[in-house]
Amino acid sequence: MESYINGPEALASWSGSTQNPISMWASELQDGAQGYGHYLTEVSPLANKVGFGYAKTANGTTIAVMEIGYHK
Repeated sequence: MESYINGPEALASWSGSTQNPISMWASELQDGAQGYGHYLTEVSPLANKVGFGYAKTANGTTIAVMEIGYHK
C-alpha cells in the first residue's frame, strides 16, 4: 500500500531584485537565522519528494515555497 506523508515547508518572499530562495535558505547554516529551520528542511534525510512553486503578487512581491514529503 502506498502512502504519502507531507513534511515541513519553507517560505521566502522578496521585492525588487532577483533572489535565489534555495541560496537564501541554505545561508541559514552560516548565519543561524530562524534556528536553521529552512536549511534543515532542504537537507532532511526523511524526504524523498519535494514540491516547489513561485507566485508574484499584484504589488511585485515574489513568494517561493518548498514543501518536502515522503512516499513509501
